[in-house]
Amino acid sequence: MAEGSNRGECSTSSKRMGMDTDPNSTIPQFLTNCDDYQLFQLTKFYRDRLVQAMEGGVDGVSLTLTYERIFTGQEHGKVTELVDKGNRADSSKLLLNLVMEKGSRARRVMWESFVRMRHGVPKLDKILKETQELGADSFDYINIAHGLSELPTNLKDLQQKHKETLRVQTETLRVNTILIKEKVKIFQLVGRYAELTHKLLPGCSVLVTSRPTALHLLEKADISVWAEILGFVGDERKEYFNKFFEDQTVAAAVFKHVEENEILYTMCYNPSYCWILGLSLGPFFTQRDRKRQQVPKTITQLYSYYIYNILKNHGREIETPRDVLLKLGEMAYTGVSEKKIVFRNGDLIKYKLEPSQFLSGFLVELLEKDESAQSVVYTFPHLTIQEFVAALSQFLTPDPGEIGKLLSEAHSEEDGRFEIFLRFVAGLSSPQSARPLVEFLGPFLHQTTCRVIDWVKEKVEGQIGDTQTETGKRKLLNTFHYLFESQNKALARNTVGSMEKLSFSGLRLTPIDCAVLSHVIGLCDTIKHLDLQQCYIQCEGLQRLGPVLHKCQELSLGRNKVGDSGVKVLSAALRNPECKIQKLHLRGNALTDSCAEDLASALSTNRSLIDLNLGDNKLGDSGVKLLSVALRNPDCKIQELHLFRNALTDSCAEDLASALSTNRSLIDLNLGDNKLGDSGVKLLSVALRNPDCKIQKLDLFRNALTDSCAEDLASALSTNRSLIDLNLGDNKLGDSGVKLLSVALRNPDCKIQKLDLFRNALTDSCAEDLASALSTNRSLIDLNLGSNKLGDSGVKLLSVALRNPDCKIQKLDLYGNALTDSCAEDLASALSPNRSLIDLNLGYNKLGDSGVKLLSVALRNPDCKIQKLDPVFSNQIFLTGLSRAAAYQVAARASIA
Repeated sequence: MAEGSNRGECSTSSKRMGMDTDPNSTIPQFLTNCDDYQLFQLTKFYRDRLVQAMEGGVDGVSLTLTYERIFTGQEHGKVTELVDKGNRADSSKLLLNLVMEKGSRARRVMWESFVRMRHGVPKLDKILKETQELGADSFDYINIAHGLSELPTNLKDLQQKHKETLRVQTETLRVNTILIKEKVKIFQLVGRYAELTHKLLPGCSVLVTSRPTALHLLEKADISVWAEILGFVGDERKEYFNKFFEDQTVAAAVFKHVEENEILYTMCYNPSYCWILGLSLGPFFTQRDRKRQQVPKTITQLYSYYIYNILKNHGREIETPRDVLLKLGEMAYTGVSEKKIVFRNGDLIKYKLEPSQFLSGFLVELLEKDESAQSVVYTFPHLTIQEFVAALSQFLTPDPGEIGKLLSEAHSEEDGRFEIFLRFVAGLSSPQSARPLVEFLGPFLHQTTCRVIDWVKEKVEGQIGDTQTETGKRKLLNTFHYLFESQNKALARNTVGSMEKLSFSGLRLTPIDCAVLSHVIGLCDTIKHLDLQQCYIQCEGLQRLGPVLHKCQELSLGRNKVGDSGVKVLSAALRNPECKIQKLHLRGNALTDSCAEDLASALSTNRSLIDLNLGDNKLGDSGVKLLSVALRNPDCKIQELHLFRNALTDSCAEDLASALSTNRSLIDLNLGDNKLGDSGVKLLSVALRNPDCKIQKLDLFRNALTDSCAEDLASALSTNRSLIDLNLGDNKLGDSGVKLLSVALRNPDCKIQKLDLFRNALTDSCAEDLASALSTNRSLIDLNLGSNKLGDSGVKLLSVALRNPDCKIQKLDLYGNALTDSCAEDLASALSPNRSLIDLNLGYNKLGDSGVKLLSVALRNPDCKIQKLDPVFSNQIFLTGLSRAAAYQVAARASIA
């Protein structure tokens, strides 16, 4: 999901959520503060319940969405058609599907309508009360209790079977310290399983995976709590190696190599991987004949040396290790294909394998008991070892056959079963990975190696342009893993060397994924835009990307929880003398004033950064004061700065004002959704009156402003020569405040082109002043007066101004102003003579039959310049069937669907 423009996110998308048109309705503050992504989470979580809850008011919700120009008339007609046929459930599902397709604004408007209709729809009211009670904790709850239903059949069957077994065998369940979505909590759950499933963990089973890539399947399971059991963190990794090796000098050398290798270090959170690392790396630091420069750097190289050590210790126990490994690999591949990790004697017989000392180096024997007998079964020490042996067999077969087809079919599987196998295949095409194995297994078939390289090249080139879906992004990421494991720099440069944009937005990336991306970007000299919004990379992932961040011109890192420590990584990239970063988006990353000093230092020295989005964080006044120091630095090149929703007050206003007065590059400043108040804006107005101030666009949306600051603002508007776009929406300037602003608008020196006065408690009392301003101002072309109470009398006065040939207004928003057909004749008479107005919003009013008919006549006049009329259908609840035809004519004439 893209971060979008500041006004779209902070001002427009949120403003109607802040106040309900029904004065008797209370909007939960929680919904007011929800950003677009949080509303997406909320809608997805409550989806099934919303379908049921909306059945009683689906036509009203659809009508609102049509008012807002989100639904077309055809889509609204389809929804209401199902309602008319009595299929309210299907109608509700269709509406929700359309809303999810149309994006963030559609979801926000839908929730707004829920708030308005909550008292008449008990199920909706219950959902809203839940969100209100949970508040900010809703999203922790959503993260823990994923209520999705797309659980694969095989997991459903496993879950049901496991439940039945647990009910019979389990008397007590104890869960000690576990990690639940990054928050450590301690549970002592004692009681019968039946009680747990019905009370604390309704419908819960225990699903276990050893593969991080399968965790998303657990998220989709129909369970209320799921946990990721942690492996080694921090110094525990080092402690493992200290205990693995008796010689502490060797332990230190091995750990140092692991720590310096991002991939290997990230792997060793898992104790099993640490064991493999110890076995594979130890000989390089204990045997004199091993060359240090050959120490494994990739996972494939690591496993090659793991197998090498087995062959070295057991290879002489059998005459044909190549033949045995080929057969073992074929069995391993079948297991990967069928998701099978336990093999029986029948499997060994099928692949002509016999239990031996040599085979015991690869397979572990387990004693399986059932009620009547005991039997021996076999498994690889770790699933990744099975996958590596399966990949190795592809290079040992005397006839590669259609290996390209086999790899493509494996690559097309979307459940992840072949991901690691394919990475190993790509890695084994590298001479560095094959070299240690050739000593015991003989040379790999050159034809196979060439075909694998060609296949990797084909997949990377074919996947680069297919990143519109989550599946496409996941497949591209996998192809990057192939490139990394192959260590084929020439292949990488030929395939990704000319990439300009790389987007994985919305795809969860692990630290290993980030290390692989870093490798790929390092080989690309043309990269311009790296989009990793909502990839959950956090600080550890960002550290892996650190060495290449400076190469990108645009970095989109919103909603990754990189935190203050992550900003230190970014600041280092910004201070790099070769830094090319021009746009940096860090919206919603849990940043505080602790990172401000590093960021300010970077801004003072960086020569490339011109656009910085720090919106939706918690920098606070102290953080912005530090940033203001950097803005006053003459070397700072920032042109666009977003600080919306950062808990700012008037305490930082003087520092900001000082920066505005001295900075020569800053032209766009977003301070929306803060609490600067009148006193803060008065200080900013002093800066705006300074002739050195270069600001062109200033967003003060929802800042608790009243008429007390209007005189200062008006004075600034009259003298400032650069400001052309001012957003004062969702404040309380009132009629008296707008009268003062109108004086400034009549001043011929005023340069304002766009003025937003949305929801400012305006009535017809200020209309005459506004009309006078519209008649004389030569610069104002866009005026938003939506969600006020101008009424018919106010619009009649504005219509006089619109008929004035000197009026330059092009876009006028009168949404939700309690208009009726009484003002329609005046409006209609203004549309024909006006030569500039092309966009008029009359949504959510009560124009009625006669009003729409009058507008229809005006729109048919060839002199009328209107291109967009928003939206006629928002008035259709007040129209008769006869006049709806006229409304459709208005829609057709004004080019709306």
